[in-house]
Order: sequence, then structure tokens, then C-alpha cells
Amino acid sequence: MASGLSLILDNTSADFTYGGPQDWTIDEQPYWYGGSSTSPRFANSQIFGSFEVAFEGTSIAFTGNTPAATLSQTITVSIDGGTPYSTSYMDLTPPSYLQWYQSPTLSDGKHVVKVDGVDGTSLDYATITVGEKTPLTGRKIIVDNEDPAIRYSGTWTRTPDEFIPGHIPAGLPFRNSTHRSTTAGNTITVKFSGTSLAVYGVFSWANLGILGATYTIDGGVSVAGSYPVTTSSPQYIDGVGAISNFLFVTFDNLSTGEHTLVIRLLQCENKAFAFDYITYTPSFANLASMPGFVPSASTSSGLVPTYGSTSVSSNAGASPTTSQASQQSALGTKKTPVGSIVGGVVGALLAFALIAFLFFWLRRRKQQKNSPPRLKMAKLDNSSALSVDGESLWDPPTIHPFPVTRTDPSSGASSGLSPASSTAGTSHQSFPPHQSLSARDVKQRNTLASGASSGLSPTSSSVGSPSNVASSDQNSVVSPGPSSWVSTVNSPEPPAYYEAVSVHRRSAFPSQ
Repeated sequence: MASGLSLILDNTSADFTYGGPQDWTIDEQPYWYGGSSTSPRFANSQIFGSFEVAFEGTSIAFTGNTPAATLSQTITVSIDGGTPYSTSYMDLTPPSYLQWYQSPTLSDGKHVVKVDGVDGTSLDYATITVGEKTPLTGRKIIVDNEDPAIRYSGTWTRTPDEFIPGHIPAGLPFRNSTHRSTTAGNTITVKFSGTSLAVYGVFSWANLGILGATYTIDGGVSVAGSYPVTTSSPQYIDGVGAISNFLFVTFDNLSTGEHTLVIRLLQCENKAFAFDYITYTPSFANLASMPGFVPSASTSSGLVPTYGSTSVSSNAGASPTTSQASQQSALGTKKTPVGSIVGGVVGALLAFALIAFLFFWLRRRKQQKNSPPRLKMAKLDNSSALSVDGESLWDPPTIHPFPVTRTDPSSGASSGLSPASSTAGTSHQSFPPHQSLSARDVKQRNTLASGASSGLSPTSSSVGSPSNVASSDQNSVVSPGPSSWVSTVNSPEPPAYYEAVSVHRRSAFPSQ
């Protein structure tokens, strides 16, 4: 299984420094990654080659050919200038093509590894385990066929077998396995975030037949690759056999962002499609900004780990190439990003929720407006204004004293308290408004009213207190409501006559 995100560093990278009494030899062959490997062919039992590499990450490994059994099988390694230590290639049947060194896990940061005592060994590439601080700009990420983010559809077989070439050492594919299929219609789906992509595998020139597949980026650009082996093929004639690092297809100049590659098998006539790994140039600067990266995870996939997403970009500018493949391209169509769809749906739901809230709030407000005010029973005490449950709700009542004027019975005018300006309401009276009075009563009342003007005082007069109402006339009642006047008439022996004016209620609630 993939142990983490890894970079691949070709032997020709400027990060390598080769040393020794002579220059190292570059061997250019199609079965090497990048088309070449480097080896100290000058080395012998007395003279050895050395190299060092500077990198940023948490570990490094080297892949290439191990030396023949007659040559030295050990090397000396020092890390960051520390004490050198000896290690062997761990190859039981040298020479072989395989990963022949793996460093211990190091702190996340910059390191320098130096290898001495190299005799007959070739270096094809190095792989670097990425740390969270490792800069990725301009680097290439390598993703193994067993990466959990790669999806296989159809019948695929994981094959750990070594490949058998004709003239070079046999060996193992990257991380010791491939996924193979011989069924047309089977697919591989790979999601990645980068600006270039290459697909590699193991290919056999030993058996005649034809292999065909299509490679589609983002549902748009499609490339058909055909890989025939005939009796006239140079590799068949030369007996090359099976080789690793076979380049099936490359895509360059992809737009920055996430992409989806779909590989679909078209023909498998006496051939197997053996998928080993992919490489791509990342469009993210470090591990923390990689789509789908989870910092707490002990392992990190080299690919975007989400499936079913359509967050991909059109790549009309991509430049695909295949090995001996007929190329068929079609203009890609742009798909709607999932982020835009989800954002639109969430926005619509929020807008609907806001409208619903406003509707119910306005409806409740309207109901409160149309509802009659709630009234509570009020009590009148001798020391305060009207109160409800101890809280003052109404202004203190205003008491307007005035003499009650009676007309002479002989004048024929009717008596009573009935000002024309009084408004409708409830009047509280001690006697009926049209009761006849005796001459004695009239005389007594006129005497009491001497020196005062006759008639009813308007309600704007403000004299008296609630205590006067309670102490002067126990029959008087102050009642809240719309009435403008309350009169008291004809007490049998009152010391004075007053009209208690009804009190206008002050609402305890704000106006609606």
C-alpha cells in the first residue's frame, strides 16, 4: 500500500552531485525512467564512485540496477554529515532492477545523503517521502498502482511478479506490483490536481499481439493509444522482452486545478495492460494545500481522494502524446463545478428560510395588532394611582370639585347633570338624573353652592387626589374606559358635591 505522498527525482536532476576520479556514465535506454540511468563504469575493486543528493522531505530511496554478484554488494551512507554506516543492496540474485536503498525516517526538512563505495551500481531515480513543509512547486509526484484513491472497474489482477527482459537485468516494478487486465471495457479512474500527467506500466515485446486503450481527461480531450507487436517490430526482433517504465501516454499544459483521467481498454489481443504508476506536476505548493489532505492521517494518498465529484476543468490546451499510438482528440466540454452547485442550493435554502421567517413574523405582528388589549382588574387604594399587581398602569385620577346647581322648581326647568359636551360612557350616580326635589332641598343646596359658578367643570381642570374620592364619597367609582365624565348626584347629606371624572387608561404596552 502507498505509505505516503512521494516525489520522483530523475537521475539527471541538478539535485544530484556525482563524484569519483572520473565522470559517471549516462546510459540512455527507453526502459529507464526518463530514458536514462547513471553509473560509475570506471569503478573497480580499487576505485569506487560516490554521489550525494540534497532534498527536502522525511526520507529518500534509490532505484536502479544492483551490481553483479562479483562486485561489492555494500555501500557506505552518511546523512546530514553524520557518522557513515554500511548497508547492503539486499539483492538475493544480483544484478537486478529494484529499489536498492531506503533511508530511515528523518525530521521534516532539508537533508543531504551521501553514498560512497558504489561499484557497478546504476541510479535510475530517487523517490522522496513528502513532509508537510516540503515545497512541491516544480516537482513531480509519483503515485503507485496500489494507491487507495485509484479506482478500478472490471476485472483487474494485482500482480507482484517481476518482469523478464531480454538483455538487461530482470527486476520488479515500482513498489513491487502492477494491476493487469486483459478485458476490453475495463477502466481505471484517477483524480489528481496538477498541470501534467504521465501513465507508466510494464510492457512485453516478447509476444505478438495488440493492445489498445483510450485516455480521457475531464470528459473532454480523448486520446486513443495503440500498441502493436508484430514480427517486424524492432524490439521483437532484438528480443527486448518485457520492460518497466513503459510510457503509455502523457498530458502536458493542463489547466491548474483538479482533473479526472479515465483509462478504458479497447483491445487486449494476446496482450495485458499492466498499469504500474502515474506521475504528475502538482498544482498545489505543499502538502497542507493538497485537495483532500488530512493532517492527522498517518498516510497520505498522492491523489485527490474524492469520487463522484465533477469539479474538473476543461483542457483544450492539453498536449497529449502516446507511445506508438494513433491520436484522436476531441474538444473538451466544461463541466459545472460541484462547489458552484452546492453554493447555489445552500443559498436558495437560506433565502427560503428567511422568507418563511418574515412571513410568520409579520403574520404574528398583524394578529397582535388586531387582538383586543388585555385588561386586568384594577384596584384603587388611598395612597397611589391605579395599579395592577403592584404596577402602575394608569395615570392618577383627576378630581374636579364643582357645586351642583339646581334650578328653582318654579321655573319649570328640569334639574340634573347632563352637560351637552359629555361623551358616551358609563355614569355612576347616587340618584336617578331626573329626581324631583323638595323646596327644602333646593334651598339647602343653593346655600351650599353660594359663591360658585353653576354647571359642570370641564375635564381639563385638574384638582384633587384619589384619596379624596375614597374619603369624601364611598359611592363614587373611578372606572377605566372611554367615558369622559362620571357624575355623582344628590347624596342625602353630603358636605360637598364633587364630580369624579373618569380616568383615561395608559396602556402598559407600546403602541402597535
